[in-house]
Amino acid sequence: MLNPTAKSTDSSAQERRADTSVSTATVDSEGVVRWTYRKGAVVRIDEAKEEVDVIGSLVDRVLGTSDSGNPLGNKVPLLIDIRPVKSVSRDARALLGSDQVSDRWCVSGLALIINSRISQMIGNATLYWQRTKHPLRLFTDVEKAHEWLLRQPAIRSENTDSGRGA
Repeated sequence: MLNPTAKSTDSSAQERRADTSVSTATVDSEGVVRWTYRKGAVVRIDEAKEEVDVIGSLVDRVLGTSDSGNPLGNKVPLLIDIRPVKSVSRDARALLGSDQVSDRWCVSGLALIINSRISQMIGNATLYWQRTKHPLRLFTDVEKAHEWLLRQPAIRSENTDSGRGA
């Protein structure tokens, strides 16, 4: 159980969900934030600020900002499905990818879901040369992305293996 005060009723599911004008985020039973954009979403700076506030509140509420109630040791894995997005402005990308947001949410890993294998290969090669505060990888398969996030050392619970690959 991620939050000792959470109820095991339908209201608990609502407590684990946040909606913005362009996306929905939920925290799954393993503490992964699953963030999905609405079809045709256009994300500008105002929408990005809304997401930082709304999804940040979800992270604080469900996973907590202290060790109490967060089995991931205050680390937050993000699985973001960007396939439905139509566009993201430069300012919105800068805000959502900023160290400020990464630090506020204690991001431990970021898996982005994209449409094609070719984009995945090109993107992962490009990301290899960029420095981020947390692991970042592109995927075309949601479950593989989820599994990868759970294997990241920063988010492994005490009861898992040593994390030496799958």
